Amino acid sequence: MHCLTCLLGCFRRSKSNTVRLESSATGQGLLEKSISSGNDSDFLADEGSNYQQDLWQMVVQQKLLQIQRQSALFNVEDNTDSTPEAFLQTLTALYNSNGFAPRVPRLREIFLGIEPFTAAIHTMTKSNPIAALVWGSLTLIFQGVLRYANLFDDTSNMLQDLSKALPRFRAYVEIFHTPQLHQALRDVYEGFIDFCFRTIELLQPNKCYAIMRARWITLSGEFERTKTWLDSASSHFEKEARLADTQEQSRRHAEVLSKINSMSGSTESRPAYVDPVTNVVLPRNDRFEGRMAVLARLHSELAPSFQEAISTRVRCSCVIHAIGGMGKTETALEYTYRYRHCYTHLFWLRAQTNATLLESVLEISAKLGLDEKGASPEKRVQVVLHWFQTTTSPWLLVFDNADDVATIRKYWPASTRGAIIVTSQNPQLAHITKSEIHLQPMSAEEGSALVQSYLNRGGSEQEYAEMLSNSLGGLPLAIAHFSGYVARSQCPLNQICNSFKMRIRSSQVWELGDVLPNSTYELTLSTVWQLAFRRLSNDSRKLLEFLAFLDPDQVPVEMFVGPTSAKNTTGWQYWETERFDAAIGVLLERHLVERYNVPVGDFLKTHRALQRAILQGLDTNLPQRQAIFDEVVAIARKAFPKANILTRGDTSQYKQSARYMSQVTSVHTNFVHSEPAIKERLLFAKLLSDVGYYGVNNATQAEALSLLETAESICTALLEAQSSEVLPVLGDVLGPLQVLIQYLGAEGRHRALAICHRAIAIREQQKEGIPREQWTQLDYVNFGRAHNDMGVSLSQLNRVDEASQWFDSAHEFYKLAGNEETLTSRFGHIYSFLLWPLAIKKRAEDARELANRSLTLIAKAVGTDSPLHLQTKFITGMTLFATGNVDEALQFHEDAYEKRLNQQGVRNHLTLGSQYNLAVCSQHVGNLERAEMLLKDILANGCATTQWRDEDIVRTKFRLFLVLRAREKPDEASETFNEVASCLEEIRPEVVGPEYTDEDDMQLLDAGVSIFHGRTAGIWSNETFW
Repeated sequence: MHCLTCLLGCFRRSKSNTVRLESSATGQGLLEKSISSGNDSDFLADEGSNYQQDLWQMVVQQKLLQIQRQSALFNVEDNTDSTPEAFLQTLTALYNSNGFAPRVPRLREIFLGIEPFTAAIHTMTKSNPIAALVWGSLTLIFQGVLRYANLFDDTSNMLQDLSKALPRFRAYVEIFHTPQLHQALRDVYEGFIDFCFRTIELLQPNKCYAIMRARWITLSGEFERTKTWLDSASSHFEKEARLADTQEQSRRHAEVLSKINSMSGSTESRPAYVDPVTNVVLPRNDRFEGRMAVLARLHSELAPSFQEAISTRVRCSCVIHAIGGMGKTETALEYTYRYRHCYTHLFWLRAQTNATLLESVLEISAKLGLDEKGASPEKRVQVVLHWFQTTTSPWLLVFDNADDVATIRKYWPASTRGAIIVTSQNPQLAHITKSEIHLQPMSAEEGSALVQSYLNRGGSEQEYAEMLSNSLGGLPLAIAHFSGYVARSQCPLNQICNSFKMRIRSSQVWELGDVLPNSTYELTLSTVWQLAFRRLSNDSRKLLEFLAFLDPDQVPVEMFVGPTSAKNTTGWQYWETERFDAAIGVLLERHLVERYNVPVGDFLKTHRALQRAILQGLDTNLPQRQAIFDEVVAIARKAFPKANILTRGDTSQYKQSARYMSQVTSVHTNFVHSEPAIKERLLFAKLLSDVGYYGVNNATQAEALSLLETAESICTALLEAQSSEVLPVLGDVLGPLQVLIQYLGAEGRHRALAICHRAIAIREQQKEGIPREQWTQLDYVNFGRAHNDMGVSLSQLNRVDEASQWFDSAHEFYKLAGNEETLTSRFGHIYSFLLWPLAIKKRAEDARELANRSLTLIAKAVGTDSPLHLQTKFITGMTLFATGNVDEALQFHEDAYEKRLNQQGVRNHLTLGSQYNLAVCSQHVGNLERAEMLLKDILANGCATTQWRDEDIVRTKFRLFLVLRAREKPDEASETFNEVASCLEEIRPEVVGPEYTDEDDMQLLDAGVSIFHGRTAGIWSNETFW
């Protein structure tokens, strides 16, 4: 989506209504004039809404001219949708397609943090494009940092901090919008946008990474100044808001007193406020939470209908649309109570059917005193509509739960005045209203507040309240339902949150009735979905069931639509475009699915609570659930690339694997959480194996481990019944599985060794009785992989002499399968591990020669930025250090660290491992200051995870102790040593002689961490450097 083209288009369309921008100096002059025009005696005087709009438009035009000079460097596409959700969907698609799906929740968190600020802007300006410039700027920033994990982390942290300094949403619609208030908000707006623009300029893609990193330090300093300034500017805005509110309340008080006084002298005068004539009998929801921005926006959309001057009133209409249970009715009801003083007549129409609509209109006829004796219902409807068309009183009409245009059209007043609200699941009703509000799920904060309103337990369960809200996708009806159950049963909130891990437990709560006895909402949680599923075709229902197993935020349409002539190898045949469009059209009409186009593709989105409801329904029909699951697996299998075991380096498939990774992980999550369990299928195990394989090769290891463990479990369960089909798959699963398990501490490394023995036994069982001349190329490669894995596992245990034999045999198998030209990455990979035996034998020259050969082959196969090439650089640095060539080792570790920092981010365990070894090299070349800085950064960023473990942290602290001692910082060194002393006591021998040294401690600590995090002591030392 071309954010800036979208915005520029908006402003071109409104050019006739804006002040022409001649120069920035002119703009500044006008802004200054607007400030000086206010005075103490006329504080509330406003130059007019048009004048303030002109000033806002001028500010935005200045910013657009500024960014236009930078935007040409960003390759994005045109899209006229300027809602925050549209920008976020663009980023979600971009990040998912490039393999960065784990960063998407952080993006959403930042957008939600800034949304209250844009809500304040929209409330005061009633202009979407002004707020849209914020979203466009953020989108450009996150496009710029897409491939720089460390810059993504830094930028996210900065923007999250800045969002806290922005004015949070208040009921600004109730405050008289003085010139000073507008100016204060413009100041904050400009300060935030300017910082965004400076960040965008720094991230221009024609700049090399080194230059960006150098300038990033400057931006970091500017961020601190911007944050301080925004704190001050926001504080000034809040003061102006409070002052304006105080003076507005004073003005209203004086007005009321004046009218009261006038009443004493005239019986014809009426009071300042009279309850409206209304048929609304639904009581106000005392537990209504959140939706402040929505209510303010709705009020601003309808405001022209109740202006004080009758001649200025115009008819306004707005549809609130969303999936069932999102709170459309409750929001409309809250509006009728909160702003009833703006209307003299307020009527509620039950718009589900013609019958309920007619009944509601006849109620209005009676309320207005328009009933004529003997008049037919049709005649009475016409009289009511005529009243709406002719009255000058400000009125509000709510069509609640309208299903389609045809149902409500005959009751739609043809007047030029008045206000109309429509609530519907059907977004198509936006065609008959002036504006629309797509009601979004509650934020974690709003959802938590709703939970707490039911429980009345204070804030002690805040974390679990947010967890419950997130688990239910922010759907208000579902949140209220589960909160009501918790309140009635008095169970701990964490208990209900844990129940979501197994659907069968949460579904029991889902089906309960009467958990909200005082609710004004007519539908229960289960009936909401039953109504939503009405009139679905078989294809529509089936598509919805497919989507229930997939990523709720983004499913590529091409998973379902394609050439029907394509060979069916997985059990899934693509649908024709016409068939798919017919099925999806029905779902779009009911808001069950959203469809959107962004530059990287066409996608579908559905709601998490709807997914859960569908899956719970399938849990009651196990044969149907199994059939749908099998089809979904076939769909995912057809989309996800098969692992290219032979070459190992087919990078052309990496992007495709990244695009569909989140779909497979969603299928896996639903498989694991199903109860009763879904039957194991070998096709699913093959799919998980390939996802795990690409995950390991792309260094997305944490996500791959659980998938591979499930694949191994499926294969084991099917082994006895399908031995010949399962064995090859199980062998493929065990290889990447043992790689990941090696990071799980000493126990994990011993377990990995056992897996390697099992993998070799499986390969031998496969080829038992088959002469080698009948083996395929893949057979030889698989044996080479298994022997290579055994060598790595033994090296992890410092049994490098034994490992050398396995590396040699792996090399021989590869030579039987091909050569350096046909299996380039395979040969480069085995050469990198053959460096370890050379390292412990201190054969520096041989190591250099083999390292160069390995790096050349891997660069040729997969490029110099690939995880495999960076791993080889790391092993080369480790080998050179072991042979005493510390300066050379430092350079290799420097290169690996910079690229890992860029690609994986500062907290990734491989980045931290490179950083540690860089610190060790810096220590031994005499750069103790840098060594100290690097080690302290590791401790600041490297909290314990599955892969960066406590053993890594203890080793880092011990190394820092050595550096601090060498720098003659005894107090700090002693404090650091005390933090690890107890750990050292646990791993030291029971008897420690006088010859025991710090190097002995370091050797023990090295053995406790993964070899891929580096080792420098014992056999990995030249006895001088360790």
